[in-house]
Amino acid sequence: MSVTRPTEILRRLEPAAAPDGELLARFAAHRDQNAFTELARRHGGMVLCVCERVKRSRADSEDAFQAVFLVLAKKAGTVRDPPDGSRRYSPGQMCAAVSWTGW
Repeated sequence: MSVTRPTEILRRLEPAAAPDGELLARFAAHRDQNAFTELARRHGGMVLCVCERVKRSRADSEDAFQAVFLVLAKKAGTVRDPPDGSRRYSPGQMCAAVSWTGW
């Protein structure tokens, strides 16, 4: 008889994580707030770090961070898969959305 640890049991109960592309598609098609929240949770810390490195000022980096997710929310339906086919978006790609739109 094997002993199963509680963390292993909980891991089995968790739903499989959807890829970024699927989450973005759900948000674009249905304005699924849970999908957008998951994208922000996954990438928010890294996006903020990139913004802080580029902007230097705390206030400017926070504004840029918000702009990244505002642009993502506004343009979610026009975002294409990354060229490498990974369906994962890097913080740099998210931040680039700000420069592409002139924010």
